[in-house]
Amino acid sequence: MSENLILGVDIGSRGAVAILTPAAELLDVVDMPCLSDGPAGRRAVNPALLAEILAKSHASKAFVELVGARPGEGAVGAFAFGRSRGVLEGVLGALAVPAIFIAPVS
Repeated sequence: MSENLILGVDIGSRGAVAILTPAAELLDVVDMPCLSDGPAGRRAVNPALLAEILAKSHASKAFVELVGARPGEGAVGAFAFGRSRGVLEGVLGALAVPAIFIAPVS
């Protein structure tokens, strides 16, 4: 694959990773790799599986959803989103893929 591919990432255990060309042509969409190994068996993003997916893409940059606590969301949900962001930032950093965080349109 080309070294100029772009990732679009929806963070979270129900999110996904889109792989696009520089011309915005969609090449693939992969569900966020999760295992039910979080606290109390909750779904959590698996760093090793995510790293495998992102490394195979050979992407040159990633656009990532800027997440934060949402109204009515409890502490557990907010922490889960924070953990997912940390996993993603760590994997992207290890692969030397710069991340651009963008706020979702409301």
